[in-house]
Amino acid sequence: MDEKWREWYETVLLPLVGYDPNQPLSPALQALLNRDPAEVDLALLAADTDRIQEYVFESARLPEIRGGSELLRRLNEEDLPRLVEESGLPSDDCVLYSRGGSFLALLPTAVAESLSARIEQLYPQRTGAASITCVWQSVSARNVLYGLNGHHPSTSDSSSVVGFGGLVQTMGILLRRRKEMPAVRPFIEAIPFAVRCQMCQLRPAETMYRYFEEDNQPLCFVCRQKANAGGVGRARQGRSAQVNRFLKWLKNDAPEELSNHYWQNTSAPDTFSAQDLSELGAVCQAQTGRRYIGFIYADGNQMGRVLESLPAPATYRYFSNALSEAVKIAVYQALAENLHPARIERVSPTGRPLEEVCIHPFEPLVSGGDDVMLFTPGHVALPTAVRLAQLFEREMKARAGDILPHPTLSVGVVIADSHNPVRVLQYLAQDLCKRAKKRAHHEAKNGHPTSTIDYFLLKSQSMLRRDIDQLRRTPPYYYEGERTGTGLRLTAAPFTLAEACTLLTILKTMRRQSTPMSQLQSLVAALHRGQQYSSVYFLYQQARAQEKAAFIGHLTEYWPYDPKLDPIPWHRSPEDGEKILVSILPDLLDLYPLVPRFADLPPTARAEALDNLWQPILKEANRAG
Repeated sequence: MDEKWREWYETVLLPLVGYDPNQPLSPALQALLNRDPAEVDLALLAADTDRIQEYVFESARLPEIRGGSELLRRLNEEDLPRLVEESGLPSDDCVLYSRGGSFLALLPTAVAESLSARIEQLYPQRTGAASITCVWQSVSARNVLYGLNGHHPSTSDSSSVVGFGGLVQTMGILLRRRKEMPAVRPFIEAIPFAVRCQMCQLRPAETMYRYFEEDNQPLCFVCRQKANAGGVGRARQGRSAQVNRFLKWLKNDAPEELSNHYWQNTSAPDTFSAQDLSELGAVCQAQTGRRYIGFIYADGNQMGRVLESLPAPATYRYFSNALSEAVKIAVYQALAENLHPARIERVSPTGRPLEEVCIHPFEPLVSGGDDVMLFTPGHVALPTAVRLAQLFEREMKARAGDILPHPTLSVGVVIADSHNPVRVLQYLAQDLCKRAKKRAHHEAKNGHPTSTIDYFLLKSQSMLRRDIDQLRRTPPYYYEGERTGTGLRLTAAPFTLAEACTLLTILKTMRRQSTPMSQLQSLVAALHRGQQYSSVYFLYQQARAQEKAAFIGHLTEYWPYDPKLDPIPWHRSPEDGEKILVSILPDLLDLYPLVPRFADLPPTARAEALDNLWQPILKEANRAG
């Protein structure tokens, strides 16, 4: 630390960041409050990355997506604190938050002004395309302790947000206002006779780059930076930085039993990252043989509101660190429990066969703050999302249950062929997450806070022409009911966490009983003919199946139908009541082909594998239930 800031550090910063609202004011903090505010050199600096997903998903290829995500992570978590250190200040004490594309720090006014400019210059210099917005404001010690009005909570207006969270809320408003009037964004002119970049096809190339043992490819500065940050662009055998962090956690912090479960009989040094989404699709165990991948987008519920209600800088730092750690552990453990290294036939981007390799069949992209984005094989996408929500709730309660007694997560899951545009998958997953949040808000409003999950199986390109809400309001997902003003929706999504676990229980039972697809198809076909016909048909088939102990004979034992109000196999929509009837049968028909069959195992081993399928999820659901 620079000596010129030592007095400021000891008399201003340390008393403020050590403030505990539940304890009496320390002598140092009392002395700071008694000083003339004009004499206290203090500013709060906030920064937020602009259009982070637009930059990350600019390319459709996994190495560039991975590289863009990793480059932004390094800038946010490593370079911004380093700039504070270069200013002569200790980043550990000054920086309150530096994750998930955001940054918050208490600094001297002169440092805040210069650092703000340096941060805004750094992002375009490093990435060529990404930018970040910074704002800073001079504050007093009383502002930091008691909020924008600077009055103790006992004397302040009860309608205003008090404490440090009120100041954070104000900085968020200033950030949004500045984002609405941005400075000139990075721009690279693409003249007509310039060779275009092979990756993005948008900007002129400036260098040649060897890509997966292919001939040198022309790349622009932006895509070259992404390729370098991705870590595996020059060689077909390597591991991404995100996967390496997962492996480090698995080796050093995870229980040995979990590590053994993930690795099974695979040698660690001979396992690499996927080089393309088609490689993740090749691992999918779908019964139809299609190369499905899953895109998972998760976001914590009400986290911004909680952060804006925290009373002190130390509480803010503690909660944000707890949130990031809970997200990291939830992501890593969910992946380790549901996936194993897999062998695939690797080909070059031009389709030339290369060799058989063993890969880690997942790609975590953004795991910062309360946001998560993951690529997985299609058959594990929903179980991974369910387990992620379970673990997030558990880890957050363990770390910050006194601040947030009921932490919840909303998750959107898209399952699609690996050749679909990544930007479309990302858009759909975000849209599904928003729908899940609506269900979570409805449940919390009724006194039942819970995580929620929405999914969509993208079966054809024609589905891309409409958003999820529009799609689910038109046939074959929606029909008018027999009574005026009522409707029939052929999906029960979005699900609460308990409902999602029940859904997995039903799918597992169906696979154990080798339920024929034709049985489900006939039941779903009946749904399209109306509520009365489908109810009679279901009851008839149920009566026939009871003697055979088939799945249909026991469906009502799993799914909570109300015999007085729900005309089985329909039940009332939790959000729309009696106006909309929904059915879980189409969801079962969509997801059943994705349940592993373990057909390559002998009968005894197959039965054991089915018994162990999704065991951590269902065990935790039983404990919670």
